Amino acid sequence: MKILPKKIVLFIIKNVKLFKKTGFILLIILLLLSIIAGYLVLNYLVLFLINFDAICEYYFENKSK
Repeated sequence: MKILPKKIVLFIIKNVKLFKKTGFILLIILLLLSIIAGYLVLNYLVLFLINFDAICEYYFENKSK
């Protein structure tokens, strides 16, 4: 008894083999992207913390307008 047609099974096996070859490369790319995203988040957090007083002053000055 066949559950899936032979063409679909061959397509799935071909994709699994391709993922095994490119999986390590994708893992490295995702790791680099997560490092870059972490750096940008840290950079904007530091910028916010440095300018926190100025942001608060700006908010209170323009709150009533």
